[in-house]
Amino acid sequence: MGRRVNQLPMLLATVLALDAFVDHLREPRTGSLVRSLAWIALGLAFVERSVLAFLLLWLVALLYFCSGTFPERCAELWRRYRSAVVAHGAFLAAYLAVYVPWALNFDARTVTHRPLFAVVRDMVGTAFGSAAVGGPLHWGVSDVTQNEAQPSQLVLLLGWGVLAVLVLASAVTRRRGLRAWLLPASLLAANAGLIATSRAIYFGPQIALDYRFQTEAALALALAVGLAFLPVAGARECAEPVPATWAVDTRSVAVGSCVVFVVLATVSTDRFPLRNLTTTSPRAYYAHVEQSAREHPGTQLLDQPTPRWVWAPLAYPTNTYSHMFRPIGHGLTARTITTDDASVVDDRGVFRAIRFHPVRHQVSRLPRSCFGHTWPGTSRWRLDGPVIGIGWFLRLEYVAPATTDIEITISGERSHTRLFRGHHVLLMPAIGSYDSVVLDTPAGAEPVCLRAMSVGTISPAS
Repeated sequence: MGRRVNQLPMLLATVLALDAFVDHLREPRTGSLVRSLAWIALGLAFVERSVLAFLLLWLVALLYFCSGTFPERCAELWRRYRSAVVAHGAFLAAYLAVYVPWALNFDARTVTHRPLFAVVRDMVGTAFGSAAVGGPLHWGVSDVTQNEAQPSQLVLLLGWGVLAVLVLASAVTRRRGLRAWLLPASLLAANAGLIATSRAIYFGPQIALDYRFQTEAALALALAVGLAFLPVAGARECAEPVPATWAVDTRSVAVGSCVVFVVLATVSTDRFPLRNLTTTSPRAYYAHVEQSAREHPGTQLLDQPTPRWVWAPLAYPTNTYSHMFRPIGHGLTARTITTDDASVVDDRGVFRAIRFHPVRHQVSRLPRSCFGHTWPGTSRWRLDGPVIGIGWFLRLEYVAPATTDIEITISGERSHTRLFRGHHVLLMPAIGSYDSVVLDTPAGAEPVCLRAMSVGTISPAS
């Protein structure tokens, strides 16, 4: 939910930054310039994509508060708004100087090797086109994003038909009307490039069907419609009516279009997947986790990832119980290595005992209750077959005369834990490629009876 809530402050900050910046363009003052930067800074505190507000602000300045050819417009920007160019440029440079080395997690140079055109197809062709008329009306549930726009061909034709009529009308009935469409086009291009070189690398281009990756397009489209047909107070250049045999800016067309848009948007909102989740509802999942924690205080959980529809697998380890359940309390603990009565959480959020499904076993040496003992130092215990991959767990049943420190090495990965006095069962992840398990106890440790050693998978008990 948080990643979606971030979009609202971003939109609000962009709108208010644009308002302050236009005030500065009309009458350059330090106060309006500072306000524009303050609002952008507020947006960046929520989501880094707020930096695209700079693109929107300076496009408005270049297209409507300057005149002439492109070089002439740039020269006029520098001449009339030098303080704004320097202030915004310094702010952006400072932000990037911090963001690139500390937070950037993709390499923009890889864009030619990533699904840019597929992202453009999904983001612009499908999601944006249908949203222009209040769509998409139909949604798909995805493991990655939980919701994807899935408009019908009819909705897509309607959306792009309406956009084509608006663009044509701005060209035929207005002077300087076409330039307004550069605003949504530029923001869509920027967002497509960002997605193609980051998330689409891991999740595929279909992630662009999630509207949170083009939130600014809603603002840019509304601005484009207004700027394409209406005058801008204080602007050097703006749209002006020209004689035409037809128009789309009549009262009947405007009211009728708004009514249709609101109806379709209401239907799309009502059908939004996060309003109608059943077995994949994060809210219901957390409610069950909290209820289970309250009913069974002090429960020991084997630390595992939450379902992918709660948090993405690539977010590991922040998608594990130890991170995701931390605010719940009730004495809830999640450990990588557990002893005896441990539980896992099923897909409903209910605590369940662990059912172990053995696949590999230790090759027994002695036909007695203990197949072997740990002695001070290192011992290697061979399995009856190789283990390869992820999702495996080691189950070790033992009897210890005293609590003993131990180091367990699986596929080169060392884990430190304790074997407690008495008869217990240890359970821990055992991923990698290996055919044996290495146990190492310190000098002076008493021998521990090893009763059973298996590698297998786990599942919640019914």
